[in-house]
Amino acid sequence: MSDASRQPSPTPASEPGTVPPGPAPLRRTFRVWVVGLTLLVIAVIVALAGGGWWAMGQWADQKSFLAEQTARSKLQKPGMIVVVDPETKHVTCISLAAGHVGAAILHQLPALYRLGSFSAPKTDIGDESLKALGQMSELASLDLSDTAVSDVGVSYLQHLPAMVSLYLAGTGVTDRGLESVEHLDTMHILDLSRTKVTDAGLARLVNLPHLDWVLLGGDRITDAGLARLSANKSIRRLSLQKTGVTAEGIRKIKQVIPDLKTVDGP
Repeated sequence: MSDASRQPSPTPASEPGTVPPGPAPLRRTFRVWVVGLTLLVIAVIVALAGGGWWAMGQWADQKSFLAEQTARSKLQKPGMIVVVDPETKHVTCISLAAGHVGAAILHQLPALYRLGSFSAPKTDIGDESLKALGQMSELASLDLSDTAVSDVGVSYLQHLPAMVSLYLAGTGVTDRGLESVEHLDTMHILDLSRTKVTDAGLARLVNLPHLDWVLLGGDRITDAGLARLSANKSIRRLSLQKTGVTAEGIRKIKQVIPDLKTVDGP
């Protein structure tokens, strides 16, 4: 056999991305190294992305706060009371005296995203004004007594998630307006005195699980309305101002809700 035939065959070159030839332990080490490096790269990418989202969230919060402070500086009207949380510096309550509210004030409301209470009785606030209030996710108390608000205005409030007390005394609200009110399942206090609500409309209040105090007024409310209202066992207080309710009607509803307390009734 010639010397040329004894020469070893050349080792083929490894293709890119393949495990290099060698002993099995070396190949396993290489695989572990590749997997570890891949996981490290993924972890870095996730961390950077998470930090980016956090920074964006902080920037958005700061932007909202600055917008709120700008709006707060424009809330200037004689008789207006603005309550600010001393720790968070957020506007939490606005109270307006009787009279003209003004579009300039209503225009600032959407920026007051932590507003929890808005009171504007005997003002010229109307249905269109409630569009802004209907977007306030933390609004819990709203007093619209003796205003021109109607069923249309109340419809803008039906998706408020934190509403606890709603005062509609002396407004143009009818039974149709209660179709919107029945969606406010966090409601505790509802004032419907001196409205156009009738016995039939009270059936809309049956499915409000936290309704504790209902204020009613006017001769459109009779014993028949109380009979419908008795289906809501959460009610504990009932105000009956100049209604058509009789002592017998009160006796019957108290048979169904023994803890019920009535005021201003017969």
